[in-house]
Amino acid sequence: MVKKIEHKTRYDRSVNLLLAAMIVFLVNLFFAGWPPRTGSLEVGIINTIYNWPLWLKPYFYAVTQLVSFYAVTAVVIILWIRRHRVLAYVVATASIFTFALTEILKILVRRPRPPQALTHIVSRDSMAYGFGFPSGHAAVSTLLCVLLWDLVPKNWRWLLVVGVVLVCLSRIYLGV
Repeated sequence: MVKKIEHKTRYDRSVNLLLAAMIVFLVNLFFAGWPPRTGSLEVGIINTIYNWPLWLKPYFYAVTQLVSFYAVTAVVIILWIRRHRVLAYVVATASIFTFALTEILKILVRRPRPPQALTHIVSRDSMAYGFGFPSGHAAVSTLLCVLLWDLVPKNWRWLLVVGVVLVCLSRIYLGV
């Protein structure tokens, strides 16, 4: 009898990582989104990051654009050119789905952005509108991190995680 050796493809691992990220997201949604209020620990964290020096604004604004529509489109084009066509398709469709899901969840959760919830916070990003939680930027950056994980060499993967953290920090710093 010949033993069948099972191995996971990079897409199988990516799906598992994506499911793990979704679980973390849903736990976060449960604890931070319901009820729509702002606790003292959260206010302290928001104030600390928001009060970082103003000279950081152009850098954090650039970081927050890393997951803009144009940046995701650029990633899809680069993947397509480099002949990672299935992954390009997955990134494109998953990004659209993630954006749509966060918009639906924002309507359901109805959690205001920091400038509406905290009177001393002023938005540093004039493009932000609507409800603020869950963050579409945080969701899409996490999605890209998970989907590109196996494509990036092991010794460079930490950059993906740093990118997600920086995007999340940028949204708080910009007051959105």
